[in-house]
Amino acid sequence: MKKYLFVIILVSIIGLLAKVNLYVTQSSKNSVIDSLESRINDSTGASEYNFLIKVDTQKKIFKVRQEIIWRNITNQDLKTIYLYLPVNAFQNNKTEFAKNFTLNDENYTGLKFNEILVNGTQSKLKFIKDTRESNYDKTLAKIDLEKAINPKESSRIILDYFFVIPKSIKSFGYEPGENYFVFDNFYVRIAAFENGNWVLNQVHSYSDQPKSSSNFSAKIEF
Repeated sequence: MKKYLFVIILVSIIGLLAKVNLYVTQSSKNSVIDSLESRINDSTGASEYNFLIKVDTQKKIFKVRQEIIWRNITNQDLKTIYLYLPVNAFQNNKTEFAKNFTLNDENYTGLKFNEILVNGTQSKLKFIKDTRESNYDKTLAKIDLEKAINPKESSRIILDYFFVIPKSIKSFGYEPGENYFVFDNFYVRIAAFENGNWVLNQVHSYSDQPKSSSNFSAKIEF
């Protein structure tokens, strides 16, 4: 009997908001799916997200090469882009996300960046605080641009990063003995821009951050 590795990318859309969840189920360590591609077409999207994802189910490493094409659909010249980093909510028990439950050592993880490019130029993330002023939370960051993005212009961001897949908690990680992996909000995304301002909130457990209409394409390798 053939064994299969099942991969499901679930994208739920409420109005113009998009959420990407990745579920991986492994029924045999020798089973391989070379790639899976999925795209949502929405020409009105403020952002386009393209992913090359490599999942090592043995070493429990999740690698991502992510391209973001961000379109300035505001009426302002913008010199800074803000990002949500949901995976960093699992870095410690003092993040805003973890305050309502307890993370054990096997639940800890966080993003490690190999490369950050903005329009072909090396760049860096600067982690920032929201109104709660948490010193332990790195789920909100910004990139300062060399040149402002004018209305209707675009910026291309390349992010190369990885994280250790933790033991599953809050729909994120591997489930011991069950041979499957669940990844909810695994990717870095552009913060929402509403009513003339960026919506800047660190990740917390009782609600999700606002999302802008976006297009998604993913290729997954095992």
